[in-house]
Amino acid sequence: MSRIDMRNLTWHCPPTVVSSSAETVSIETLPETDFWQRTHYGFRRDDGHFLYGCADTDFDAEVTVRIEPNAMYDQAGLMVRTSASGWLKTSCEYADGQPAHLGAVVTNAGYSDWSYQPVADFPPESSFRIARRGNDYSIALHIGNRPFDTIRIAHLLEDDGRAPVQVGPYACSPQGRGCKVTFAEFSLTRIP
Repeated sequence: MSRIDMRNLTWHCPPTVVSSSAETVSIETLPETDFWQRTHYGFRRDDGHFLYGCADTDFDAEVTVRIEPNAMYDQAGLMVRTSASGWLKTSCEYADGQPAHLGAVVTNAGYSDWSYQPVADFPPESSFRIARRGNDYSIALHIGNRPFDTIRIAHLLEDDGRAPVQVGPYACSPQGRGCKVTFAEFSLTRIP
């Protein structure tokens, strides 16, 4: 994997509190930020914090995330985006008083879906991997000393497999006052 200097990435909806180096970026999420489109809840949100680079080939991307959640659905992980109506994200979501959610959201044609698996204790650190092959994506995660576990294979309709997509770490706080997040060891290996 090729480590990326995180100071060279671009923000979609930057947070107001950011501290960065080549290897890590620490932020405080703004309250009421999210990525979601229509399904089930009816609302549309595209104002989460997303730090990205672009890739126009197949790739493997990874990031390690440390999060200090405060409220329901505080989350951080890895995202791929073609537009506001076509993207996917994988993260650990805090669920106050319930098992945490390790999962993925895939959004096509402006409709999001959500798949997840519960984990009893909220992990202080999680790692996420997204692999692009054409316009298909494999989503994997690991916590603790477990190996990466594939949790989803998905297709992005807006991705023709050759056009550039945005890829990188993201975080948001749909409810509550926001939370502290650190992204580390972001890597992006392009596969010609």
